[in-house]
Amino acid sequence: MYHSIFVANHQDLLYHKGIMEILMPNTMGQVLRVYILEQFSSIQKFSEDSGFQLSSIYNWVNDRHPIPLHQIALLGEYFSEYRNEPPQFIIMRLVIYHPEVIKVIHHWQQQKKGSQ
Repeated sequence: MYHSIFVANHQDLLYHKGIMEILMPNTMGQVLRVYILEQFSSIQKFSEDSGFQLSSIYNWVNDRHPIPLHQIALLGEYFSEYRNEPPQFIIMRLVIYHPEVIKVIHHWQQQKKGSQ
């Protein structure tokens, strides 16, 4: 089982059998999975505690569906209590990996390359 913590540069340090590995979350689901597993031993326990439907959580952490914006706000509030940081930090980390945000950033980067 992996245990993880966020560090200042937003990398997650994962400890597995005494070996440290570094994982850079690159999807919304991966970020959410890290938040969940920081506080809970399983996604099921998180579902029971938070009231979010287990099937929705699995869809989110497996990147089958993006997390709806109103749910991101609720997740930010929820995890801010555990992490002792403002909810907007958590919301920002999730939103930056939203598929639509990624498309906009990619489009902007392509336009920037074309104008150079």
